Amino acid sequence: MKKEHTGQNSSSLFETLPTLPFSFRTAQSVSHKDEIIICGDNNGCYSYHTLKNQYKLICPYPKEVKLNGHCVVKIVHKDNKNVNEVTLLSFGGQGSDEKKYTLIMKYISVWNNNGKITSKDYNKWIPFRDNKNNEISIGKHDDNYMGVRAIIGGKNNNLLFITYWPWYIDVFNLNTCQYIKSDNLPTNCCAIQYHAFVTKTKGEKEDNNICEMLLFYKNIGLNITYDENSNIFCYQNIRVCTSLRAIILYSYVYANDSILFFGGKDDSGTLKEIYKYFVINNKWMKFEHALPIPLSGACAILNENNTKIYIFGGKNPFQTKVKKWMKKETKRERQWIDDENERRELEEINVELQVMKEGSDMKKLKRMKEMEIIIGHWVRSLSIDLGWIHEFNIVISRYLMRKYFKQLRILQGHSDIVSGVKFSHDGTKIVSTSVDGTVRIWDVMSRKQIGIWGKQSKWTNHAKFSPHDDMIVFIANPNLIILLDVQSCAEINKFEGPDNMLGIQFLPNGKNIVLSSCDTTIRIWDIKSGQEIKKLETHTRLEGHFQISFDGQQLISALYDYTIGIWNLQSGEMIHKLKGHCSYINNIQLSPDCRFIVSCSGDKTIRIWDIISGLEVQKFDEQCYKIGNVQFFPDGNTIFFSLTDKNIQLFDVKLGIGIQTIENLKYVVAADISSNGNNIVSSSYDRIIELWGLL
Repeated sequence: MKKEHTGQNSSSLFETLPTLPFSFRTAQSVSHKDEIIICGDNNGCYSYHTLKNQYKLICPYPKEVKLNGHCVVKIVHKDNKNVNEVTLLSFGGQGSDEKKYTLIMKYISVWNNNGKITSKDYNKWIPFRDNKNNEISIGKHDDNYMGVRAIIGGKNNNLLFITYWPWYIDVFNLNTCQYIKSDNLPTNCCAIQYHAFVTKTKGEKEDNNICEMLLFYKNIGLNITYDENSNIFCYQNIRVCTSLRAIILYSYVYANDSILFFGGKDDSGTLKEIYKYFVINNKWMKFEHALPIPLSGACAILNENNTKIYIFGGKNPFQTKVKKWMKKETKRERQWIDDENERRELEEINVELQVMKEGSDMKKLKRMKEMEIIIGHWVRSLSIDLGWIHEFNIVISRYLMRKYFKQLRILQGHSDIVSGVKFSHDGTKIVSTSVDGTVRIWDVMSRKQIGIWGKQSKWTNHAKFSPHDDMIVFIANPNLIILLDVQSCAEINKFEGPDNMLGIQFLPNGKNIVLSSCDTTIRIWDIKSGQEIKKLETHTRLEGHFQISFDGQQLISALYDYTIGIWNLQSGEMIHKLKGHCSYINNIQLSPDCRFIVSCSGDKTIRIWDIISGLEVQKFDEQCYKIGNVQFFPDGNTIFFSLTDKNIQLFDVKLGIGIQTIENLKYVVAADISSNGNNIVSSSYDRIIELWGLL
């Protein structure tokens, strides 16, 4: 969900190659001696000579062959005595219900003999045939082979492993020209296409009957093992780093027990980022440096001695040395690894939370996780830097202070939708409003109702405690502003406000209230006299959500045009207008230090804004559900928001990952968190209030 900063440009790490004859996007390539053979784009097949630094056309594909995400592999023939010859197999690139073409080429370098080939059997694509000269098609008529990926394996390098949409894997015996195995990949119903697929068993002993492969696509990571003797697949899940999950169409290579991922595309556009997966250590890293240009749908290939990587995409290909990407991590890269490890730990805890029933189990898990992470960080820090104590203390406190919640009580009493809930400033009480026309006060410790107001009102809403928690102000139908004494629930004052009031709140002095209404005004009232003492014209229709800064100097409000306005309450001047949301704003709130604003919208995003600059500093996409409420925790590092799927999500702002999902009984109408961060309260359409406390 979190959008990360683009890596630094690193032109010194890459060497630009000669411009391609035309723009390459979905070509496939193989290496052969000092050549990179590039096949597919513009239906042509080219050779790039790595020493001569030049291109030559080998041959075109047949005109009738459609290529859209095809695959090219190099077939290994042990009995082939001509070391200058290589056999290429090309297939795929066609969708379901389209004719599948499977072609083969015997290739001899076009750079030898001045490019003249003496035999007509070489350097052209011809149909793939078996020993009886029958034409063979890899892929059934109804298979979708667009974005297919395949690798050669097996004890005798005669097995073709094919992975394709939506979640299939087949094994095709190239000697017998028959399928010998078909299986479904455990992708949890997520379809794969244009994915990463590599073999782990290159260069191993010839008597090894086990083939190991790796597959990555979005949030899917699989270690695939195939036993050639028993003809059985085994699968093991691999965690994909959080920021790679949203990226598709990246290029990739397997080198030195690592997979390098280059560029790709996400919702924000084409990318330059480079990631690394350490196969043996099962660890991820994002490089500080990036590609020279954004690339998606490119092809990356190693040369035959595994020293250089060639990347062909667009019209400006480039190369880089493998050893440059095998160096020790930089300080920024180590920090990224630490952050990603923390995200992984949070995900593991979330999984445990789904199955745990007792709070004591959660506490035990937390202690285990804390010790694992702290000791791991301690060891890394000691080996890196003697000045590690301050950072170590931060890591300890971050984990010890992280909070998880369980349901304490369902509070019942309202007879209709509970429109609002709010904690007192000291966190000991809750006030609730409802469509049933009552206002109720609840004690957090005893979890019981301790007060009620209800006097012939059709509805009540927007109840807030005064700064000293001795009064409550709320709006009652049709346009009444009412102040209650918290102890007795008796009315202190009551007066008429403007029509169509949207929200109400105390100023920090406790003597005045601020209210907004549909007539584009903000009004300040004296609670003792019940008189309006100031009126600010916003010239823009307000939404119901606004907040007052802790010093009482600024007002922040959601506006009808999908923006957020910041006003100086003394002068009435608008300081900033924050633009970015593309739908109505459901809620806004200030951070505890008043430096940031968090907002949620019908556009399914959560955004964090810098108050001083007025700029958006973070954006989180929650594409599955609409977001109804969002607030900062008192620590300022965590937010919680309610979703239309009945859940409340706790979310780490720094890491951009969920901490815990709190499941409510019904759709959440309103929610609040206590000032110490130890309790959460929510209300819903089914007339109940749910109170949550620490595990």
